[in-house]
Amino acid sequence: MQDTYDVALTFAGSDREFVEAVAAALTRQNVRVFYDHDAQVYLWGKDLVETLDDIYQNRSRYVVMFISAHYARSMWTRAERRSALARAITEKREYILPARFDDTQLPGIPPTVAYVDLRQVRPESFAAKIVAKLKEEGGDASGEVTATAMPESGAGSGRHGRWLRYLLAVLLAGLLVASSIGWLRSRRTAEVLRLNHDGVASMSRGDVESARHAFAAALAIDSGSAPVHSNLSLLESESGRLDAAMTHARAAVTHAPDVAAYHYNLGNLLASVRRDEEALESLQRAIELEPAHGPAYNEMGNIYLRLQRPADAMSILLRGLRADPHLLPLHKNLGRAALGAGHVDEAITHLRNALARAGNADRLSRMEILFWLAEARSRAGETRAACEDMHEISRLDPGATTQWALQARELRRNRGCGDQR
Repeated sequence: MQDTYDVALTFAGSDREFVEAVAAALTRQNVRVFYDHDAQVYLWGKDLVETLDDIYQNRSRYVVMFISAHYARSMWTRAERRSALARAITEKREYILPARFDDTQLPGIPPTVAYVDLRQVRPESFAAKIVAKLKEEGGDASGEVTATAMPESGAGSGRHGRWLRYLLAVLLAGLLVASSIGWLRSRRTAEVLRLNHDGVASMSRGDVESARHAFAAALAIDSGSAPVHSNLSLLESESGRLDAAMTHARAAVTHAPDVAAYHYNLGNLLASVRRDEEALESLQRAIELEPAHGPAYNEMGNIYLRLQRPADAMSILLRGLRADPHLLPLHKNLGRAALGAGHVDEAITHLRNALARAGNADRLSRMEILFWLAEARSRAGETRAACEDMHEISRLDPGATTQWALQARELRRNRGCGDQR
């Protein structure tokens, strides 16, 4: 198939500012680049799972992968990475060009693969490297490949030459056998990747049984595929089959013990069934492997809050904020922890930061933050401000259909807040 794009960019939304500058620099140099914001009209109305799979697997000359902790956690980037890996397996040249914002390790991208460290380059400089890579492929300017001739004399002549040719024949036979084995392994790996991708696509459509069937077929080929176990764990968890989910989450950790995301998923599952000490161990391991893993810090903070250990919660959440200062739940839960520890003013500060960062976030998130902020302000004697927060919750949920609206209604009665029109 003819390549539609010289290069397709796969990245996490949190890293968009840098990537957008790279895309703009490439466009200025007439590089055919797939960058999602530039393709909004083209993508409008299309099935994104199928269309993006086609772009990252079939229609690009190279895929530049912008690796970061955010990239490892995104569902969409996981799908894009799998599509690119399916193509990379069948290519005789490099297809995925990794570039790193941090040291996050990704399944399928060995740490031995050369990469560009984005912490040391500007977007324009990185774009220039991509252009140079595109020009490098295909030999000289005419596009012809130049071969190097073997000498007529020397080691290739006489008795020594016959011996050398014999050795070369043996070596070639060995290479052919190795190549056949490698080809079979590649076919198996490609099929596992395809089935795993089909399972993810079925999950995104809500087709649980098709997803489960695809993942089971992938494991029948390779029972040690950690990404498949991880995805099947997520599927079973969402289906309420927690025992099966736990089995596959543990299998993912067993087969890929150095991937932080798998330890985080296992920790989440253990926390959901209140096996808190085991959960804390798994989450701590995720942080050891990936020190910038904000969600792992946040989940540890949640567990400590549930165990009524606010000081421990504050400690781990503060570490999390230093690692990932933009993660909204860290600000919210740090406010809750400070409130539980009796640090009311600090709680108000963190909860106000959370509310400012929430912006037009989903309604439930805003109501939860407003509830804890009202509670903190009430304890600080800021009754009027607390009542305003509770009235805002009532405005967001006038029928009191959520726990936050119900609790806010009770708090309003206790604090003597009147109705506001």
